[in-house]
Amino acid sequence: MRMKCAALLAAGLSTAAFAQEEDVVMLYGRIFLTAASSEATGGSTPLPARTVIGDQASLLGVRSIENLGGDVKGFVQIETSFRADSNNGAFADRNSAVGLQGTWGTVLIGRWDSPFKVATLVVDAYGDLTPSGFTGVLDDLGNFHRRVVNIVQYWSPNMGGMVFRYADKARNTPDLDLEPRVHAASLRLSRAGIYAFAAWEAHETRTAREKGVALGGTYLIGPWKLGGQYQKFDKTNLTDTRAWMANAIFTLGRSQFIGQYMRSKGGAAYGALQPDCNSWSVAYQYIFSSRTSVMASYVRVDNNEKGICNLGGGNALPIQPGQDPRSFWAGIAHLF
Repeated sequence: MRMKCAALLAAGLSTAAFAQEEDVVMLYGRIFLTAASSEATGGSTPLPARTVIGDQASLLGVRSIENLGGDVKGFVQIETSFRADSNNGAFADRNSAVGLQGTWGTVLIGRWDSPFKVATLVVDAYGDLTPSGFTGVLDDLGNFHRRVVNIVQYWSPNMGGMVFRYADKARNTPDLDLEPRVHAASLRLSRAGIYAFAAWEAHETRTAREKGVALGGTYLIGPWKLGGQYQKFDKTNLTDTRAWMANAIFTLGRSQFIGQYMRSKGGAAYGALQPDCNSWSVAYQYIFSSRTSVMASYVRVDNNEKGICNLGGGNALPIQPGQDPRSFWAGIAHLF
């Protein structure tokens, strides 16, 4: 049984329905709230434990698909985040675009997750949400985990389980320093319990360039789902950052037991002490149905004196270098 909490929607909700055969207008969404007790030890001013109710990327979306004849479809998606715990957000700030789809693939224009982000988050046992999510350590601490505006994307048709994606960010200003170029691509394979990917992304300004590559995947074997990935980031005048993760999910009936470990090192000026961190988490999830689940988790991050790794999924603490965040949290997710 697949994870039905964060991972299900993070990996595919925004794209799954594009394969609909008939004209359709659909409403969909997610509400995912957690209660977390989080703190950061170490440093000159440790952050005491505090309990907060956090929204984990709740969303509301509308998708329209129309058959245009000749195996061509037109589609539009408008997706908006909202905080179920407070009531704020911006309209259509999530994956929102217009496009065409045919036997030759899909082309869309608008605001959308980059191919690098989509490929890497599938391996995260938490679907990139919650304090245990991987963006506090991997994806260059979230810098390569982007939903890009002014973007054009091409997705190839499914070729025996293999899909290629390419994205290029158009610029509304000629000033590269104000609006960097973004290029990204991924090659993904999903077949017979195996998911494998290779992804690349680059950000360019007039005076600097940063690029990242990532390789990884997951494998289903009996009640186990095993995953891992390796990432490398190269930036102008900095040492390379290298990061990796390994995780396992064990399914027993409606219960899932999760463990995940992550490590990141590098990104300092040459000759300087490199930031170094590791993170581990454990979790239990109970899946009531394909729409409703509950989860509880403990996550701990350990930084060296220059490290700034943090909690993931938009739950970062205001730490200083060298402090060690940790969190115990529990949450309820409902998809519709």
